[in-house]
Amino acid sequence: MKKLQRIDEADMPVSWNVLWAPDSNGFALTTKVVGHSRLEGAVVYFRSGETFRKIELPETDAYWAQAVWAPNLKRFAFNLGHRTGIVGEEVAFYQLRDNKWVAMQSPVDEASKHTQLAQLARRYSPKNAYRKEGSSPVSDGLRVRSWTDANTAILYAYSETEESEAGALFTVKFDQAGNSKIVKMHRMSGKELKEQQ
Repeated sequence: MKKLQRIDEADMPVSWNVLWAPDSNGFALTTKVVGHSRLEGAVVYFRSGETFRKIELPETDAYWAQAVWAPNLKRFAFNLGHRTGIVGEEVAFYQLRDNKWVAMQSPVDEASKHTQLAQLARRYSPKNAYRKEGSSPVSDGLRVRSWTDANTAILYAYSETEESEAGALFTVKFDQAGNSKIVKMHRMSGKELKEQQ
């Protein structure tokens, strides 16, 4: 067995978690400084010859991350968890274009005051007056569950206020340029939401 690259450069004790791509040519590395819950991070590496090179991704305040690769390994979703403000999760999409990883269009507007669930529901059905859209959430989550093929991802969106909670699954299709379109929505029942938790 050959060591390809050393990436441990921390001066403090760090716990590491490696999330491999299905073909082992890439991985997401999540780190946490022992004893410091806010000192956590995540980076993604892909094989370049006999070493791995870091993919330059935008800075994030995420305290945990999970990479979910598309079957052809030309795209991946980065599920990110946050502690700032409300409890929240968001997702970022990347695709390989001309041998460079570039960000794809986000399925939601991060500047919007509406929950991610309400935004997606409105995109699927413009006339849909979703019950959560006017509420101030205490939890607002969006993450990729899986890819069904190289262009299709299943998103789980969740929103909770002090009065109620709601969730839905969205089937999102991406075109070659990385633009997204919601093609299906499934509102989750109370039982399904409990199973998801």
